[in-house]
Amino acid sequence: MYVRLLTDRVYRDKNYKAGDVIETSDSLGGQMILNGVAVSATSDVSLDDMSKKELIEYAKDAGVEVTSSMNKAQIIDAIKGE
Repeated sequence: MYVRLLTDRVYRDKNYKAGDVIETSDSLGGQMILNGVAVSATSDVSLDDMSKKELIEYAKDAGVEVTSSMNKAQIIDAIKGE
């Protein structure tokens, strides 16, 4: 399973940043999603390449609070936990 991290994490003795995509077991990936530290990632799509509408949907799916009045940079920062 591939997950996109929502926070900086150490996984298998390597440091990862929010937004990085890592491969995990289904069990661990599911746990990370339930704990709100990752979202499912079926492909390695850059947050910068997403439209504002896509970012809002992505954030809401990840449980990140955003509003339509936020700009793209603010939404990306919220997704990354900055």
